Amino acid sequence: MVEALSAALSGLPQVQEYINNLLEWREHYVSAWTDKHLHLNSTSSSRVEGAHHSFKKFLNSSVGDLPLLGRRLHDHFVLQQVGIYHVIDNDRRSISVRIGALSLFAEVRGNISSYAMNLAYEQMSIANRFKTLGSAPCSSNFSASMGIPCAHQIEAYLDDGLPLPMDSFNKQWWLELRTEQTPISQRMVAPARRVTSTRINSITGTQRLPSAFERAEAEGGTGVRRAITCSQCGQAGHNSRNLNCPYRYSQAGGDQAGPSS
Repeated sequence: MVEALSAALSGLPQVQEYINNLLEWREHYVSAWTDKHLHLNSTSSSRVEGAHHSFKKFLNSSVGDLPLLGRRLHDHFVLQQVGIYHVIDNDRRSISVRIGALSLFAEVRGNISSYAMNLAYEQMSIANRFKTLGSAPCSSNFSASMGIPCAHQIEAYLDDGLPLPMDSFNKQWWLELRTEQTPISQRMVAPARRVTSTRINSITGTQRLPSAFERAEAEGGTGVRRAITCSQCGQAGHNSRNLNCPYRYSQAGGDQAGPSS
């Protein structure tokens, strides 16, 4: 195709140079590629950013431990699911008058999202104009990217007098998706083994952790704590502040005498 275009523009060197410069950046023209793949009209990250903002607003806090965030995330998803069910119920009950009166939508009426139905109605209007204005070759971009029948496909159903089948819409637009239940044996996982910790207190405890020399002393020795020795009288079992020390009330700076017999 590039060679044919270059041959057609051989007499226009400036135009040919301009197009050659564009071809060097062709990978940046995203629409030419995305329209060939299913994206359901989600061509930007605004929905993801909106979901992120909604969750941050629901948390109402920038700090928190993992269990708390897990509970709040679960509550947020439950509320989202309730909202989705509410929208689906509204789509089933509220059907546009212009769509409800058409036999083309007889099989999909109440089973397809109203958003997809309105887009299909617009394609039907384009198909009706084909009779007077004619039609261009189908590029299949609309049906490939949206999962909805394009005007050329709808024109064929109109000529045959047939309604649109459910399979002509992508399952993402179905209001009720029937899926096979996964056997519970395939969803069972082995219980997680409890990790033993060497910490002597819990995360919220107030007891201090042992220092490095205390841990080394415990690991290198017998594990039995050495008895306390008084720095005043030299006896074991108490310290200088204990009532059992005979030198507790001795005068500061005075000579320390031995214990009375």
